[in-house]
Amino acid sequence: MQIASAAEEQASVTEEINQNVIRIQRVSENTTEGASLGSQNSHELAGLSSKLLTLIGQLKVQDAAKRAAKTILLNGPIFSPAQKYLA
Repeated sequence: MQIASAAEEQASVTEEINQNVIRIQRVSENTTEGASLGSQNSHELAGLSSKLLTLIGQLKVQDAAKRAAKTILLNGPIFSPAQKYLA
């Protein structure tokens, strides 16, 4: 009788261990998927950051050109003293 009871308890413990191993496997798979998505999002963010920096650079150039044009319109062309020797 004790052997049968011990065998049932051992089978129950073995089943519990199996269920825990399955849970660990699922958590591991979810962690792997999350890491992969994080990596993909990181690469996408890096690309978007690069594009944003390019656009900001273009805006700075456009802003500088607008300021130069405004200065020329208000004050006339600005010549450096060296330009008279270049003509």
